[in-house]
Amino acid sequence: MPRQDRPSDDAKNLVFACRSHIPPAIPDGDQYQVSFIRAEHRKHWGGKVYLWFKLITPGEWCGEEFYMACSMPESGRLGPSSKFYQAYVLAHGQRPKRVDRLSTAVFKNKVFRVRMRQVLKTVKQTKRTEAQRYSVIDDLLEILAGSSLPTETPNEPPSLGGSRQDQEGRGDTPPPKPEPDRT
Repeated sequence: MPRQDRPSDDAKNLVFACRSHIPPAIPDGDQYQVSFIRAEHRKHWGGKVYLWFKLITPGEWCGEEFYMACSMPESGRLGPSSKFYQAYVLAHGQRPKRVDRLSTAVFKNKVFRVRMRQVLKTVKQTKRTEAQRYSVIDDLLEILAGSSLPTETPNEPPSLGGSRQDQEGRGDTPPPKPEPDRT
């Protein structure tokens, strides 16, 4: 008689779902163009920020999503040599004014030239087979489109802040006086 705690030969197979999208393996290089999609913060294994980008370089992999993994220290304080800080400064076009708040919003609405590389080994440094390989973004190299610094519209004065009502002339601040006609 078979033991009750062991599964029988006709036991059901287990089915697992993959937790996230696994990017394809594409050739290494620094000729790829991407646009920012989203950021994810995972606290396991020391903490990482994953910056997800969509490949927009024409070709076989156009539209595929790839990520750039940035390690985050437990303290949450990034040094000037950290991958995320370097990417932030490139995307923002200058050093941050406040180093305690680095937002991923600086990556939005921009096109970057990036360096891609294939992941060839596992965490345990064993070689991956061809089928197990995938590509990641190693570095952001330059901004190809989109502004790195906020710009003012040429025909409008710089915004001085305040409430939306003040900016639209419906608050306590009187609307600006029209300029006299000099004809």
